[in-house]
Amino acid sequence: MTPPCLAPSGWSTSCFGADAHPSDSEIALLCAHLALCRGQQGPLFALRCAAERMRDFLAARIVSTGIVAAGVIVAATMALR
Repeated sequence: MTPPCLAPSGWSTSCFGADAHPSDSEIALLCAHLALCRGQQGPLFALRCAAERMRDFLAARIVSTGIVAAGVIVAATMALR
């Protein structure tokens, strides 16, 4: 049998066994935080996110990326001749 302190009980560690209901002050602080975060997203935010996704995609495929980049460089060099 699992001891009561180890039994899964949802939010028992966060709200000490009571129902998990955020207070009005917690909700107000969360809203203020989200407004601050949204305010920091300038016009280049989407561009920065796209660049990070591209970097992550290419980093996971470093060898393939190198081969494709070399192929593009060779093709461009051949086209200029």
